[in-house]
Amino acid sequence: MGKKSRQKQLPKQSPSREEAFSSCTLSVAVFGALCLLLAYPAYFRGLHFSGELLFTHVFTSLLLILWWLVKYRRKDYSFVSTPLDYCFLGLAAAYLLSVFVAVNVRGAIEEFLKVANFFLVYWLVKEVCVSRKQVRVILNVLVFSALGVALLGLGSLAGTWEIAGGIRDGRIFSTLQYANSLAAYLTSVFFLTVSLFYNATPVWKRIYTATALLLLVAAILTYSRGGWLVMAAFVPLFSLLVWRVGQGNSKLDGGGETVRLDFLWHRVLTHGLYSRIVSFSAQDSTVQERLRFYRDAWAIVRDYPLLGLGGQGWQSRNFQYQSAAYLSKTVHNHFLQLWVDAGISAVLFFLGMLVSFALLCIRLIRHPADNEQKVLVSALCLALFSVVTHSLYDFNLSLGAIGIYVAALLGLAGSFVAKRKGGRLLAPGLSVAAIMLLLFVSATLLLGHAEHQAGRRMLQEQRAGAALGRLERAVKLDPLNVEIRLDLARVYEGVGRARSDNDLIQKAAAQLARVLVLDRYHPRSSHPYGTFLIRNGQFDEGLDYLRQSLNLNPRFGRAYVFYAKHCLDKALELYFAGQKERAAAYLDRIFPLEAKLSEYVPGSNALALSLGQAHFMLGKREQAEKYLRKALAVDKDRAGAAMTLAALYGQLGERDKAREYFNRALYWEQESVSVYKAFMHVRMPL
Repeated sequence: MGKKSRQKQLPKQSPSREEAFSSCTLSVAVFGALCLLLAYPAYFRGLHFSGELLFTHVFTSLLLILWWLVKYRRKDYSFVSTPLDYCFLGLAAAYLLSVFVAVNVRGAIEEFLKVANFFLVYWLVKEVCVSRKQVRVILNVLVFSALGVALLGLGSLAGTWEIAGGIRDGRIFSTLQYANSLAAYLTSVFFLTVSLFYNATPVWKRIYTATALLLLVAAILTYSRGGWLVMAAFVPLFSLLVWRVGQGNSKLDGGGETVRLDFLWHRVLTHGLYSRIVSFSAQDSTVQERLRFYRDAWAIVRDYPLLGLGGQGWQSRNFQYQSAAYLSKTVHNHFLQLWVDAGISAVLFFLGMLVSFALLCIRLIRHPADNEQKVLVSALCLALFSVVTHSLYDFNLSLGAIGIYVAALLGLAGSFVAKRKGGRLLAPGLSVAAIMLLLFVSATLLLGHAEHQAGRRMLQEQRAGAALGRLERAVKLDPLNVEIRLDLARVYEGVGRARSDNDLIQKAAAQLARVLVLDRYHPRSSHPYGTFLIRNGQFDEGLDYLRQSLNLNPRFGRAYVFYAKHCLDKALELYFAGQKERAAAYLDRIFPLEAKLSEYVPGSNALALSLGQAHFMLGKREQAEKYLRKALAVDKDRAGAAMTLAALYGQLGERDKAREYFNRALYWEQESVSVYKAFMHVRMPL
């Protein structure tokens, strides 16, 4: 028999001990790193801000590459197989598709990276947890991470230590920085804590008891009525589920006696807590504000039903849909948020995730012999749906930390199902290629963010030259970021003026023009460009951009003021140059603003000062006096209004009134004397 023939008959060699040990070591390392990934997010402002979130994307991507190495050594090439897998991956795909139609491409990319990261965390948890022991370890990581957040909040409230933003108005915000989301998060983790009682030793039962109580106390002291609503709905339901599972088994209380929770509310609750509970009303301002968000979001959905606006599109476009003036970066309803961001497909995939998860939990709970599984899965089910329910009227799932926590819950449920190994080598190849691309994009944006923050710090230190280099590097790394370009434009203009360098001034203009392209619907784009043009001698063109900014946000009263003030300044300049007819033409641009502002903000006095001064310049005494008196009620305008009244009465010879308003204005704002000097030189026709 030939050599080639003998080689064919040799059995496949099993991996060497060294290879097996290496694979096992790498698997343990990935599991430990995954525990860290699940533990820290709530301590970094909920991963709401770009720096912390982008770092987490890099961390997750590296973990996934290492895990694919483990799977490759095991010759396991499986990727997605269950309905929950496909729905979650579909949600990420919907966000990727929305990038191509986004009104703010940079924001859409950031939201896609966030949703993709949630999917990767879900898949990692499901894949790495292959035993009940690992499931319990992950649950303990989630529980004690939340306990740390609760203790930091309670300690801040008690004055034991201080956390930046940890307490606001007597409410616990802790490291998550958002009271309502914190309440939903801690309540959700409470269910996981109670589930760990099963098969725990007496010592650990006492630890879990104390932990559960601390989580609930901290959740209550967030003073979140939405959080309390979730507690009231889900805690009794979970108690019923655990009681039914535990029938015929050992009692969780070590005695069998029924403990009556019979107490008087006013003896137990603090006055603030009690009054917050009983003062709830559907007419509450926060409730009405939420309903307003939903109406405006639905109006956007009607116009963009299929693909949405792209991630963070709400932040750019909601100004044109507002039914009242407000500032909100999210819709405060996750289903509407998904629809606004990525269209109907995102909503359907998310609903598919919830249905798939619910069916999976029902199947696992029905297992006839495994009571521990029933308890753990019941806890996972209630924990997830409590957060999702709260997300019907808040923005929990827009927070990176809460999204990662929810992804972990989904992954833990999926880990109870036997893994399908095998598959084709194509799956890991495509997956790793996609992850490498995500890693590259996330790392590049993270470096850009770091350069941007360094540049801002240098600006605060009055080091404009050094800041310029940092910001130029930042814009190369993150070219779609509007905030970087706005900061760079300001530095270009400032340094250009200091050095009399027209090239830098032109670079500032180019950056601002690029901002208009990148985020054309946001009023912050056209307003700075308009003021830049006005400062640099292109007054009429700049005024047009200010009018465009006003039209993009017609409910923002100060936008009308900015436009009117520039018209007044130009009119004064022309008046003193002897060009009274041209001055009157600019004054005429102010008066139509009153009707437009009244249409969007009835009863607003934001334009009263500008209208009063415009009538003053045209010699219309009665109208000027009427509007200037209205302007006295506006804090930002009262000094200017009083000085203009002083000038008016001074020209009319009413010296006592003139002195009264002059002194009043001087008391409010000493710099307002310049207004008096200017208008005393505007001769009113008597």
